[in-house]
Amino acid sequence: MTDTITKQLAEAGLQIPKGRRRKTELTLFSAMSEAESVKLVSDFEKLAISISRPRNSPPTGTTRTKRSSARSL
Repeated sequence: MTDTITKQLAEAGLQIPKGRRRKTELTLFSAMSEAESVKLVSDFEKLAISISRPRNSPPTGTTRTKRSSARSL
């Protein structure tokens, strides 16, 4: 698996020098950190989309509907 990741990073132009790495056990904190990383990326993507969208356009996946007036005199 490490070789696959190394190859994918190399294709993206990133290189990690090979060396001695400490192997550690996975803990609940590791899983929580990974989940938080995924959430952070998701939030960042939403923010980037909202910044790049013109101010008056509706958010993606929604449509604007014309509201009719409920009042009648």
